[in-house]
Amino acid sequence: MLMFSQHLSEIQLAHGRNPDTNDMEVLTKSHQLALKFSKYCPELLNNYMPMLEESLRAADEIFLRQLTTKTLGSMFGQITKAGTSPHDTIRKMPNTWKAWLGRRVDRALQVRLAWVESTYDILANVPEVRKELESQLECLDRDCQLTNRPETLRERLTDSNEQIRAAICTVLGKLHYETVLHHIDLETLQALSARMGDKKVSELTELSWPRLTSVTACCESRGSCCAGKMVDCCVH
Repeated sequence: MLMFSQHLSEIQLAHGRNPDTNDMEVLTKSHQLALKFSKYCPELLNNYMPMLEESLRAADEIFLRQLTTKTLGSMFGQITKAGTSPHDTIRKMPNTWKAWLGRRVDRALQVRLAWVESTYDILANVPEVRKELESQLECLDRDCQLTNRPETLRERLTDSNEQIRAAICTVLGKLHYETVLHHIDLETLQALSARMGDKKVSELTELSWPRLTSVTACCESRGSCCAGKMVDCCVH
């Protein structure tokens, strides 16, 4: 167990700081292997997780932070085959969880995008942290952290960067109907409907009619007129 964890840690230390394609491939494959083991035998990674946590703070290595953010997000939201819940991983690794949450305001767009995109599995599979994660989604740009401006998720839906707007739309649009109904603010859904008319976002988002149907039904059940606006935007 220790040897496996040490092997992954050595790869993490030796790679990710070189822009060479081969270097990135080696690191990516090691993360893919770690994800497989986290699904079937997560205890094998107990000594490896702190190394991932440290990589989140690699100041000059955007690719390393981006990949690590994506990998940890997958681990935190992954349903294991070992009889444990995703929340067990979060509960046992509070410092790593906190460090991962901090990547929502990373100075690099690639890292912030990786963070937003990886929130889907956590929102969908870990009800114990939905409220906490939604509160973290309230501040998705670096200026917010520096100035303490009150940013909300729906305000991030009007973020100046269309990739961030599209990523949030995709995450919300993919959530199960019941999750949206009980855990996403109605005002956020109304803001989401407004994004359907955003041409730049529509070119980037993965939202499709089946996913929109769920969100639309949710809006209708909560007495909102945004469902009709969604349909109008998609038709026109």
